[in-house]
Amino acid sequence: MGDDRQMKKIRVGILGVAAAAALCFTAGAVYLYARGVWQMPIPADRALPVLMYHHIVEDGEPCNDMTITVSRMEQDLRWLTEHGYHTVLPRSWQGRAAAGKPLLITFDDGYRSNYELLFPLLQAYQMKAVVSIMVYMQDVSADNFLSWDMCREMADSGLVEIGSHAYSLHNLGDLGGNFDPGGINGIQRDPEESDSAFEARVLGGYSEEP
Repeated sequence: MGDDRQMKKIRVGILGVAAAAALCFTAGAVYLYARGVWQMPIPADRALPVLMYHHIVEDGEPCNDMTITVSRMEQDLRWLTEHGYHTVLPRSWQGRAAAGKPLLITFDDGYRSNYELLFPLLQAYQMKAVVSIMVYMQDVSADNFLSWDMCREMADSGLVEIGSHAYSLHNLGDLGGNFDPGGINGIQRDPEESDSAFEARVLGGYSEEP
C-alpha cells in the first residue's frame, strides 16, 4: 500500500515537472517569436513570398533604393511568369493553401508611377499587385501621387488591391510634423504632455512620463 502511494507521488511529480517544462517552453517560444528571434515554421503549401517595391521611373532616369526602372520591372514580371509564379491578392489569399507558386507583389506609398508605368505592365502580364496609399496625398491631389480616380480604375480591373499605408504618418518630420496638435493626421495632444509620452501613446507604446 505504501509503495502504491509512493509511486503515485512520483507520477504526480513527473507530470508536474512535465507541465512546468511545457509551460516554460511555450512562454519562451512566444517571447522569442514576439522579439523576432525565432519564427514558427510555416507549412510549405502556405508559404507566400513577398516582393516589395515603391516607385517606378522611365529608363535612363536616376534610381535609388526606392526606385526601379520600367524595363527592370518588366524583366521581373517576365521572369516570374516564365518560372511558374502566379500573383495573389490578400483578400483572396488569407493564408489558404494554393497550388503552384503563389506570390504577393506590393507597392508602398501610392506614387503616380504605379498607375502610369506599373498598371500597363500588370495588364500585359495579367499579374496582380497591392498598392498601399498614403490617403492624405489623394485628399490633397498631390502631383506625384495617385488620384482617387486612378485608384478606382486599378481596383476595378481586379489586378490591383488598394491598401492603407496610413493617412500620412509616414515621415514624422514632414509637412510641419505629424505630432503637432493641429497636424495633418488630426492627432490631438495634451499641452502638458511630453514629446516621448505623446509619441508613445500615438504609436501604441507606453511611457511612465506624464
